[in-house]
Amino acid sequence: MYAGTANHSVSAGATATLRFTGTQVALHAVRDVDQGIMTVSIDGGAAQSIDNYASSRNASGTVWTSPALASGAHTSPSSTPGSTTVPAPVSTTPSTASTSPRPRQVIVDGNVTGTGNDQFQYDANWGLTTGLSDMYLGTANWSHVAGATATFRFNGTQVALHAVHDVDQGIMTVSVDGGAPQSIDNYAATRNASGIVWTSPVLTSGAHTVTIVNTGNRNGASSGINIAIDRADITQ
Repeated sequence: MYAGTANHSVSAGATATLRFTGTQVALHAVRDVDQGIMTVSIDGGAAQSIDNYASSRNASGTVWTSPALASGAHTSPSSTPGSTTVPAPVSTTPSTASTSPRPRQVIVDGNVTGTGNDQFQYDANWGLTTGLSDMYLGTANWSHVAGATATFRFNGTQVALHAVHDVDQGIMTVSVDGGAPQSIDNYAATRNASGIVWTSPVLTSGAHTVTIVNTGNRNGASSGINIAIDRADITQ
């Protein structure tokens, strides 16, 4: 879990509130065999039920994404009819379009490869490591070669990319549908193997392509230029 923390409740009616300033927010929570159903609402609007049950554990996936909002202050309360575990952080993203009030989340491991939808395609400059306990399904697709490129194709309205933050990670660029590339610095003083490093804006529903490039550059504090992809979360 992000930063190693979980705020949890096993009491019906337990309530948590997040206040933020921005245009959109995504909530990450545990999905597991012992998790219950919670409701989430924003700015006093209608509550939306979120079922956090899963037959296998995913401790840090996106379970709810707000619609695009007017820029400013917002409040997102949630309550738990059953057992629910919520990590401390959420991700906030700017947006220019609205999303479905009940988006479906699809998680794609970074080692699901090919040239079709919901698949990553890596050039020859990437390697694979398996058996990593702190990464989704234990896999990392990585590169320490400048110019190494990966492509992810998906159908949906938004995608969030998970990658390693660590002392030896470099700077990558990410672009969607041929748009302007955004630089992402994956250096961190302490390792976080599965956090979200980039979230797309809300997109029109349909087919999209994300392009990831290892720039070969690094933060001055980093010891390397490695880029390691964990997974993608698709909103449909």
